[in-house]
Amino acid sequence: KMFDEVGPEKPDVVLFSENLATRFVTRPLAERAQTIPGPLTDALASKAKKYRTYVIATLLESDGSLFHNTAVLIDREGSVVGKYRKVHLTMGETDSGLTPGSEYPVFDTDFGRIGIMTCWDNWFDESARALRLGGAEILFLPLAGDGVPMHWEHVWKARTLDNGVWLVSSSTVTD
Repeated sequence: KMFDEVGPEKPDVVLFSENLATRFVTRPLAERAQTIPGPLTDALASKAKKYRTYVIATLLESDGSLFHNTAVLIDREGSVVGKYRKVHLTMGETDSGLTPGSEYPVFDTDFGRIGIMTCWDNWFDESARALRLGGAEILFLPLAGDGVPMHWEHVWKARTLDNGVWLVSSSTVTD
């Protein structure tokens, strides 16, 4: 529904909030997690192709016996062209059974080189720095929520100014 509201505007990217499809779902992790590709990425890929836009969304990824908080990048053709596994997990994520990622991949798009940091990652300056050193020109930040405007006004500005990049954040609105 959200995609159909913004898709006709022909944005270059639709950036969704962190784990939008599973937030507030209380089933066990193994029941909430999906493979990539899987049902959620297939649905998003269909919309990306329909509206000719890139999509960045996070999901709980099932990869063998491991689970990750993973952001996927889907291109205008509807193909999953990259993924980023959240490096800096919160204590709650670790306690729930998620495994952190260990890399900061940079992706080429038709509008520039991009990197993805997920929510808590933005509190650690090395996330943005590693992405910039990898060639990212724009950082995308899907987040679950941070209700303190002081954080946005200071931390996010520091990440962009320190690294000479643009930062695009999702909304934290979930209804």
